[in-house]
Amino acid sequence: MTMNDQRIIDALQGAAIDYDGEKFSPDLRFRDIGIDSLDVMSLFLAIEEKYGVKFAVTEADAIKTPAELSRALDRKLS
Repeated sequence: MTMNDQRIIDALQGAAIDYDGEKFSPDLRFRDIGIDSLDVMSLFLAIEEKYGVKFAVTEADAIKTPAELSRALDRKLS
């Protein structure tokens, strides 16, 4: 697991989102690790608050995996 993966896991835990830790893989779709659409929205809100960034609705809708979210966050922070 990379530092970027840990950043997403920390955000999941900080937002009190339950997910299947045994199935967690940054390349699996959120739903495949037990995260539903409402939880994904909570995750985005938690990340926006923690890192002081904003995701457009269309941008957030296009992000389907933790790895994609991590890359998008990296772009916003650079």
